[in-house]
Amino acid sequence: MLEAVVKASNNSLANGTWSNYKVVETHLNRCQKMIGRRFEYPFSNDSVLVFVAYLLDRKNLKSSTIENYLSALRVLHMTEGHLVSNLRPDIIRSLLKGKSNEDAVLDREKEEKLPVTLELLALMREILLADPKMDRAEKSAIWAIACMCFFGSLRLGEVLSGKVRTIDPRFDMLRRDVMIKSRKVGSRKRRFLELNLKCPKESGSNSVGIRIEIFDTPDCYCPVAAFEDYEKEFGALDPKNAVFRLRQSGDAISKARFNRVLKVMLMPHVTYGKITGHSFRSGVSSLMGRAGFPDSDIQCLGRWSSEAYRKYIKLGRLVRVRNADKISKFVNSQVEAL
Repeated sequence: MLEAVVKASNNSLANGTWSNYKVVETHLNRCQKMIGRRFEYPFSNDSVLVFVAYLLDRKNLKSSTIENYLSALRVLHMTEGHLVSNLRPDIIRSLLKGKSNEDAVLDREKEEKLPVTLELLALMREILLADPKMDRAEKSAIWAIACMCFFGSLRLGEVLSGKVRTIDPRFDMLRRDVMIKSRKVGSRKRRFLELNLKCPKESGSNSVGIRIEIFDTPDCYCPVAAFEDYEKEFGALDPKNAVFRLRQSGDAISKARFNRVLKVMLMPHVTYGKITGHSFRSGVSSLMGRAGFPDSDIQCLGRWSSEAYRKYIKLGRLVRVRNADKISKFVNSQVEAL
């Protein structure tokens, strides 16, 4: 019976929780080496305290991360055959509360995350075109990722893997998850990217993804043209492999690599705040706000919740195309003003 309970519990875990589970094992091994003894299951309150003290001593861990690690530690107990209801005695709660207060102070002092603006998108394009060192295939990949994430209001993790050589088809976007299609919408034929997002937050399930459409635009920011240019530069892409890869090594372009490229390109030009991959998701929302779109349309495009995604589907392709055209016209008006 215990085996059945553990199996059901494991299947309830999100991909991020499994990542924490593996990281906790690494931290446990390091902690045991540091203190010179092995922990025994189930953990006593003293053992939990020692482990949390070790985690608090890691300068880069926030209280919320430690909370997640304790949840993963509970799952680890279950895999060892121990059903524990709580690994947070009063002293642990007190320590984590203090750490949370400290984190809040530090967060107020951190640089603000900025949305990607059209000015920054144009700057990225100029820098990529002028870069003599970056491979042309990687340039086109970076640009395609930027355009897709901007106009699709995508989370970077929906497009790129966290790893470069280990691809999980259940969660990572593969080439077969990106389709270039054309349909007559209204009186015009339109081209668009249809993306199969494996595990977006609003899907509510790890087994069922969602499909979204990103329409073409008549300018240099067109996500469809950008993706086609990337595929032309890279060459034949394996349908079962990561959609964005480096031509020379064959490695997947990871979230970390994309963020590093962003930092190198934009750091000399951004004098306040910081730009990350997530800045593209908030970029088109900021643009729509400036263009006068109602909040409901912004929430639908950004899929800010499960309900917003259901409204996105109900809008119908014609309405989504009209919204895309409105955004494109506003983009062109802003570009002309740059």
